[in-house]
Amino acid sequence: MGSYDDFSMVAESGEAVAGVCHAQGGNAKLPPVWLIYIVVENLELALQNCRNLGGRVVSPIRLAGGSKYAVIQDPADAFVALWEPDEAA
Repeated sequence: MGSYDDFSMVAESGEAVAGVCHAQGGNAKLPPVWLIYIVVENLELALQNCRNLGGRVVSPIRLAGGSKYAVIQDPADAFVALWEPDEAA
């Protein structure tokens, strides 16, 4: 795709709501799928629940501004990201 860069779609508020990124660098090990984000109150607890219920954590916790997220794979092989929003936002 030549000089293609990562792309984000933003709402009128300026908040990112969707995007496309390269499978390189920090994203190299992520699967080539549409990835939905599920908001959770406590990311560490949600990741532990994922493991306890037979899922696996695909990517470690990452920071995005004051928010944090991680990608998981559920026991049925679906991938989703779990998102803990910044309390100040």
